[in-house]
Amino acid sequence: MMQVRKIAGVVAAGALLFAGSVVADGREDYYTQTSQLSYFNTPENARTIGMAGSSVATSSDSSSVVGNPAGLGFMKDADVSLTYARNNISGNDADTFADVQSEIDSGQVLAAMPIVPTLDGTPKYGNIGFGWTGFNADSDDSENTELKNYSLNLAYGKDLSDQLAVGYALAYNQNKIKAFSAPLVATAKLDDGVRQEIGAQYKASKATTYGVSTHYGFGSFDANVANMSESANIGSADIGNWGMDVGVGHTAGGTLYTASMDYNRYNNESDDFNAWSFRTGLERSLTDYLKGRLGYRYTALTNADFGYGNENSKYNAVSFGLGVQLAKHLMADYGAEYRASGDGDWLHSITLSVPFSLCNN
Repeated sequence: MMQVRKIAGVVAAGALLFAGSVVADGREDYYTQTSQLSYFNTPENARTIGMAGSSVATSSDSSSVVGNPAGLGFMKDADVSLTYARNNISGNDADTFADVQSEIDSGQVLAAMPIVPTLDGTPKYGNIGFGWTGFNADSDDSENTELKNYSLNLAYGKDLSDQLAVGYALAYNQNKIKAFSAPLVATAKLDDGVRQEIGAQYKASKATTYGVSTHYGFGSFDANVANMSESANIGSADIGNWGMDVGVGHTAGGTLYTASMDYNRYNNESDDFNAWSFRTGLERSLTDYLKGRLGYRYTALTNADFGYGNENSKYNAVSFGLGVQLAKHLMADYGAEYRASGDGDWLHSITLSVPFSLCNN
């Protein structure tokens, strides 16, 4: 019965966390990162990853659909992008303290375009964006945890003047967690998760842009537990996520410098915890068709209680990337991040983007 309650509590809370009696480094690194996957975070594209995520608040392309939607307001033309990423999160299992790793494959397909195209300047009626994002996480922990997620995204951005743009984004999420501990199988499903975001960008000059956005996500997991002969519904658990991102981008001497800070609060019926990050990055044209990127971030996940004390995970991460202009309307980006967490975790991402105009010049 204790085993049933433990698995049921895990999936109902949606945090992928398990009680353990051995206290040691490594579990905090693993469980505080994997717990975020059950909420409303969205994958980033390769350009953003290469700059440590520091350009989210100030970017103005199709990535604004899942970033700061105000960036759509400053787009003059259309943009379509496709991204694939592989992320590894490592640490120690809470039950056995053995090495554990979660492999996460994620992707996104995004598009942004003017409602009514215009030849000069930004569109009179703003830009609309839409897309799909998703990931699949497979962990080799003692519970054989699996997590699948996808979201449908819709966003709108409009410039109110040459300097100010605002935007709104809406995402519909589905999320499923499955855990195995013979002879039991526990599952939890989030059918109707919703994430909303509003944002603004302000161009203080031709060289400097400021951005700010805030989001709120909410939903409820419906949980079940089963063995070989029977199954039972064990109720539901509400989850929520609130956050804010502020940033600045400045171009000087042909180099774009970016910096941002973000905060997230995650909550479910058994636990609340916080995450905040400081990020900085740069992007420089190396040739007419090649751009180089570097980034650094510091992230702290605090005030979590996963069953073996008050856990905190704090780590540094460095990133780098390249952008290659393959053709007039085709860009390829690569971004990678190394996190000083767990056994040393890597994230690799590739993005193909197609910027184009809907007007004949």
